[in-house]
Amino acid sequence: MREPVTTVVGIDPGGTTGVATLMYYRDSGWLVVPRQYGQANALTETLDLLSRANPDAVAVERFIVSNRSARSRSSGAGEFARELIGALQYTGCPLDRRTASQVKRWATDKRLSAAGLLEPTKGMPHARDATRHALFSMVHRKWAPDPLSRAEV
Repeated sequence: MREPVTTVVGIDPGGTTGVATLMYYRDSGWLVVPRQYGQANALTETLDLLSRANPDAVAVERFIVSNRSARSRSSGAGEFARELIGALQYTGCPLDRRTASQVKRWATDKRLSAAGLLEPTKGMPHARDATRHALFSMVHRKWAPDPLSRAEV
């Protein structure tokens, strides 16, 4: 069985937590395994996945506490997101934390489509956002090429 050059797990924490295991193979490109978990089992499922996947890094959406998030109807989701992010610090995996706005500006649908990552996440918006975080991390760490570039890593 061939091994991926790099594996990054992306996480979009919240009421529905999106998780995407993104692998890059130098000979054949990208492979994503997207998942979405409800708040009841997101923490245990995510930590279990990390222990099995042994990723090179974990890319997680940094939760920003603001007036808007404080007024949110799902303030419990924000609290859960902070708890999940806190638990990730103890996994031993390198952790990349970026805001949604940092990542979404770069990891557009066009870029996901160029990597073949748009279709596998269809109907799973939180897993798609987790994929954006994983792709951003992988390319910015220079572990894989930008899908919109002709340059090789």
